[in-house]
Amino acid sequence: DGGRVIGPERVSVAAGNFDTLRVELSGRVSNMALGGSAVVRGYAIFKQTVWYAPQVKRVVKSFAEGPGFATLYELESYSLR
Repeated sequence: DGGRVIGPERVSVAAGNFDTLRVELSGRVSNMALGGSAVVRGYAIFKQTVWYAPQVKRVVKSFAEGPGFATLYELESYSLR
């Protein structure tokens, strides 16, 4: 539904230390996708924060949460080929 750049932030993950742009996103996911019944229709709100490192052109960390789930991703390694 929306997003905004929070600003620069230094992040440490297994792949190293990165200067990133922190971005916060929000959206909706269907209750059906979360295992809801066909009778209960509607949407649940989720939020995600990503840390994008321009120097390697990828997201190096991501955290998302919503009703009944939370996921964390951190870059473990990368190669500049």
